Amino acid sequence: MLKRLTSLLVSTSLLLVILVAVTTKEAHAYIDLASGSYMIQMLVVLAFSSLFAVKVFWQRIISRVSRFLSRIRSSEPGAK
Repeated sequence: MLKRLTSLLVSTSLLLVILVAVTTKEAHAYIDLASGSYMIQMLVVLAFSSLFAVKVFWQRIISRVSRFLSRIRSSEPGAK
């Protein structure tokens, strides 16, 4: 039940984001230096934090990928 509700909320949110992105009119504005600098800093932080998360969870990621691949290989026709 919770999984279905979460899926419904995520789908609805994505649909609303796409709808807003498609129906937004052209904006006649600019990004000043402070705002642009802040956005660049946020992108750099996002990139480094993503790399750090991969570093911390690398063993868990590899073990799950290898289990997934072994399941796929064992379910192939002709596999032992």
